Amino acid sequence: MRILSRIPPVALAAALLVLFGVACSSGGGKADDTNREISDEELARMVLAPNDFGDDYAGFQPDD
Repeated sequence: MRILSRIPPVALAAALLVLFGVACSSGGGKADDTNREISDEELARMVLAPNDFGDDYAGFQPDD
């Protein structure tokens, strides 16, 4: 307990505030953007290649 008595109360309070701020902000994350228009470039990245479908669809010919 001797170590804590040497730390100025302001520094201790600031450290606790920073720790509290980091703990509260870590649960955030990216905003939900699922309800928006998708660009052609994004759509092209989502399309699966024919060999990604497996053997069940090996003979499938897509329409133009």
